Amino acid sequence: SSAFSQDAMTDYGASNGISTYGSGSYTIQTSTNWSWTNLRNVNYFIKHNTGPGVSETVRNNYTGIAEFFRAYFYFDKLVTYGEVPWIDEPLEPDDKALYAKRDTRDVIIRHILQDLDNAYQYISTSSVTVNSNTVNKWTALAFKSRVALFEASWRKYHANTDYVLNCTITSDSLYQVAASAAGEVKANGPYTIHTGTAYGAGRGSYRDLFISDNTKTDEVMLAVSCDASLAAGEQNWWYNSSSYGPHLSMTRPFMKTYLNLDGTVYNEKNTDGSYKNFVTETANRDLRLNQTIRGADYTCKNASGSYDLTTPNYTGLTLTGYQFTKYVMDDVSYDNGATNSNDIPLLRYAEVLLNYAEAKAELGTLTDDDWKSTIGTLRRRAGITGGNLDKKPTVIDPYIHETYYPNINDATILEIRRERAIELCLEGLRLNDLKRWACGNLWKTM
Repeated sequence: SSAFSQDAMTDYGASNGISTYGSGSYTIQTSTNWSWTNLRNVNYFIKHNTGPGVSETVRNNYTGIAEFFRAYFYFDKLVTYGEVPWIDEPLEPDDKALYAKRDTRDVIIRHILQDLDNAYQYISTSSVTVNSNTVNKWTALAFKSRVALFEASWRKYHANTDYVLNCTITSDSLYQVAASAAGEVKANGPYTIHTGTAYGAGRGSYRDLFISDNTKTDEVMLAVSCDASLAAGEQNWWYNSSSYGPHLSMTRPFMKTYLNLDGTVYNEKNTDGSYKNFVTETANRDLRLNQTIRGADYTCKNASGSYDLTTPNYTGLTLTGYQFTKYVMDDVSYDNGATNSNDIPLLRYAEVLLNYAEAKAELGTLTDDDWKSTIGTLRRRAGITGGNLDKKPTVIDPYIHETYYPNINDATILEIRRERAIELCLEGLRLNDLKRWACGNLWKTM
């Protein structure tokens, strides 16, 4: 259930401490995820899932699910360590394969994509699952688009470095895999963008996805189900307690990337040259801003049970004044323990649209219709009424270009990166995005 805190290490979050990663002391000795237990469990299951008393269709379904989780496991290893041994057998203590050399990224990515193809083929559930807390075949395809997009951009933006020394699979071919996988979900999957809740007081359709007791399964494709009786929901405790969590707060440079509601870029100054105050800067902006932080209009239920205007908490909590609310229930009674019951999304259809748009833009094949049905759709949900909703942008925003991505000179790719950061804020994808775009410097400087 710690999915809500995966972006504790990122460029758009200011926190009260520095991790081993941030201090430059992250090494093979200090890494905490060099465990292969889950892989052995998966491989053991796949090898022994052969009982004739169970129909082949049922066995294949569960093997497909197991292969999805093997791909999930290996993608984490690939992102964290690069080249690692590919092992698809349950090893015994004296097995020589325990000392196998690392396989190339080509070998690993081929196996991961093959596992996800098998999962898509063999998992029998094609409909939305209850609370989206179990995988279906679309989960495998959506995750495939995430994996392929990562590896495509890793190879493009780290070209001619030791990181891709032994790679022969081209970035374009992997972008095509990502576009095809996302495109199939987009064309034939059962998901859509969740809408229908009018915005007010810091709540709306976007935030519905993160503060609902029961997963919004029209958009959320995989989720962690929380229940107060399980004492697993720590969202409020982690974000709203002065004694727990890193006091994670949005940075000002990132706040300035949110567009105005009319689709124009934000200017932090008034016409007379003075700086806007908090009330002004959180008004008439992309509605995701005030559904991600406490805006000037935010209300929360107090100890007496009534909703009051509630400002950011500066007394030992928010470090910047931009206090995150995305996963937080708007009721102070949740703030001091693991009592949250709101479910936590791990994979959303919105990401599939972003993966599709980015892959096609990198290939140079994104059309205006593609833009309208991806970035345009997300911006409409965010209340944006003008600007680039129906057609690809052609004008570069100097702020996003100079502050974040000075090496990108394509207006469409710049806007897709803006959109991705805003839409998926705090969902555990930002650090990997910075890695694959070779933008690790942002994490140090923002």
